[in-house]
Amino acid sequence: MGRGKMPNGLDDVQLNVSLRSDFDANANPPSPTYISALHGGPPSPPNEKWLFINGIANEFFWFQRSCDKIRDTFNREVTGVYNRSDGILWDFIECCGERRDGEPNTLIERTQSSKAAQEALEQELRAALWPAAGKVPGKVVMIAHSQGCLVLRLALQTLATETPKGSPQRRIIKERLRIFTFGNPSIDWKVIDGTEQPLSKYVHTTEHFANETDFVAMLGVVMHRDDKGSGYDPNMVFYSKTGKAHLFGAHYSLGVNAYHGGEKSQLLKAVNGTEIA
Repeated sequence: MGRGKMPNGLDDVQLNVSLRSDFDANANPPSPTYISALHGGPPSPPNEKWLFINGIANEFFWFQRSCDKIRDTFNREVTGVYNRSDGILWDFIECCGERRDGEPNTLIERTQSSKAAQEALEQELRAALWPAAGKVPGKVVMIAHSQGCLVLRLALQTLATETPKGSPQRRIIKERLRIFTFGNPSIDWKVIDGTEQPLSKYVHTTEHFANETDFVAMLGVVMHRDDKGSGYDPNMVFYSKTGKAHLFGAHYSLGVNAYHGGEKSQLLKAVNGTEIA
């Protein structure tokens, strides 16, 4: 049995492999949202709405798997907002350049995929916090990873800008919204509301999770947690015990024992359908 004829050059090589594409047969991009629905088992708490936005270099398939990971760990239906990748290099450039609230965020605001993700996220947050009809969730859980944390910060800035101080909408944000970030590259966690204010002032709960050698998290929360005026509460930043890299699905645990002080986390206590505080 022989191996067949060896090719003499690229023209002789027969390729029979196709790569997965996020676009459909008509070259349309994927939907901006994905519902990771529960399949059997006990129902999730009826007064909660869970949202997720992904980070850098995510194909739609891996974005879906991240949503499913949250669903399976916490036994919640998860609505994911897809932050479509423009390639790991450009995504990383955005992470390096769009990390402070007081500076123009021109890269994200001019990048079509990031702008679309921000608009979709703002729409989902408004619908969850102030639904036009149907049951009003008492708790809105927002999980963001990586570059998605930057998009989330911009979305929260929009909500703060369009809701007057002392308004019922502001009160609802404070009472209902819970924010949890993973691998956050943002230098600070603040919002411009007349003056710079910590974002944690505007929501019910804020927690940040990071692997200390995650190169993206090192751009932000890992290196700047203790900076004066960063907006990060050091008591609400949880470093992993053994995690080293950046991918949400492969490298970030959702287990309470995986983080130093993890037993204090409100998110990590909510596994298996336990109602979040």
